[in-house]
Amino acid sequence: MDHADARTPAQGRRWRAGRRHPQGVVVANISGAPVVVAPSWVVGAVVVAFLYAPTARRSLALLPSLASDAGSLSRLVIVVCAAMVVVLFGSVLLHELAHAWTARRSGHRVDAVVLSVWGGHTTFEARDSTPRSHLLVAASGPVTNLVLAGALWLGYLALDGPVTGVPHLVTLLLLYSGAWANLLVGGFNLLPSLPLDGGMILEAAVWWVTGRRHAGTRVAAFLGRALAIGVVLQLVVRPLLSDRDGLDPMLAILAVIIAMTLWRGADAGVTSARRADRVTRLRASDFVRSAVATSVSATVASAIEVLERADADGVVLVDPAGRAVAHATAEELRAVPAGLRDLEASSAATTLAPAPTIDVTLEGAELFAAVRAASVAPVMVATRDRVVVGTVRVPDVIAALERR
Repeated sequence: MDHADARTPAQGRRWRAGRRHPQGVVVANISGAPVVVAPSWVVGAVVVAFLYAPTARRSLALLPSLASDAGSLSRLVIVVCAAMVVVLFGSVLLHELAHAWTARRSGHRVDAVVLSVWGGHTTFEARDSTPRSHLLVAASGPVTNLVLAGALWLGYLALDGPVTGVPHLVTLLLLYSGAWANLLVGGFNLLPSLPLDGGMILEAAVWWVTGRRHAGTRVAAFLGRALAIGVVLQLVVRPLLSDRDGLDPMLAILAVIIAMTLWRGADAGVTSARRADRVTRLRASDFVRSAVATSVSATVASAIEVLERADADGVVLVDPAGRAVAHATAEELRAVPAGLRDLEASSAATTLAPAPTIDVTLEGAELFAAVRAASVAPVMVATRDRVVVGTVRVPDVIAALERR
C-alpha cells in the first residue's frame, strides 16, 4: 500500500473503464477512484497458475474418471488454475478496496487501486493522516483477507463429504485453496515490517505513543530489513547448508524476490523517515536573505541607498499595488556602472513571475507545503506582518531536504 502525498496529472480525474492510465488499464471506477490492472499483472497471473498447477493436478486425479483421461485432466487443470487466479486476485482486489474504503472514510482522497505482479497497492492522499487513521487504513486490508479466509473455510466445511462429481471436487478445491491463500496473504501482511501492512500498523502504534511518525517508520523499516534477511537465511541459506533438505530452486527464487521487495520497502521507509526529520527542522528564517522593499520605478542609485540604509543583502521591487515584481542583490546593483545608475533598478533586477509570498515564521510541514506550491518559482518573498524582510531561494530549501 502506497501513500501518495502529491497530486499528479493522473489524479483528480474521472476515469472510465477501458481507458489508459499511467499505471495500466482502468477496469472499473469505484467512487471516483480508478481500479487499474498493470501490465505486470499478467506475469503474476501466469506465475500463480504455474505454481498452483501441480496441486490442482494431484487433487483432480483423485477422481478415477479423470485419472484415466489425461486429456480431460489437463484441460480441467487449466480451467481450475485460471479460476484460482481469479480467486486470488479477487481477494487481493478486496484487500485493496478495503484500504481504499477506509482511507476515504478517514477523509483521504483515494487516487487509484492498482493490481500488479506484486498483488496490489492503493494510493491516496495521506498528508493529513493521524495515527488512528493510519492504523485503520493499514489494518483493513489484512483483516479483510482473514475474514475471507474464514468465510471460504466455512463454505468448504459445509460442502465437505464424499465427492459426488467433478463440479463438487472443483468447488471444494477452490474453497480450500482460497481459504489458505487468504490466510497466508492476511498473515504475511500483518508481519510488523515495512512495506507490509503490519509494518504500517507498527508505525502507527509507535507514532501514537511517541507523537513522532518517523520514529515508527524507523522501527518498522528496521524490522523489514531483519525479515528480508530472515527469509533468505531460512529458505535459501539453510537448505544449502543442510545435509537432508535440498534447495528448491523455485522456492529460492521466490524467497529472493520477497527479500528484495522487503528490503526496498524498508529502504524507502528509512528515506521517508529521514526526509520527515529534515522537514520538521525546516525554518524559513534559516533561509532568508535580507531584503528591503522599494518602488519598481526606483533608480539603481536610490535602490542602493535604500538597501545600505537598511543594511540588507538586496531589494524587492514592488508595483503600485504592493505586489513584488522583481528582486536584485546588492552585488547586482553595485555592478551597474556609476554613469548608468540613473536607470531604473528593474534593469538590473530579476523578474519575479509569479512571486509567492511566505511568512518568515513558517516552519516544518507548513514551509514544505509552501515550497512545493512555489516549485515553479525559484524565489519566494519573505514577509513579517506583511512587511518585506527578505527572499528565500527555493533551491536552498530543496538542498536542505536532500542533504544526507
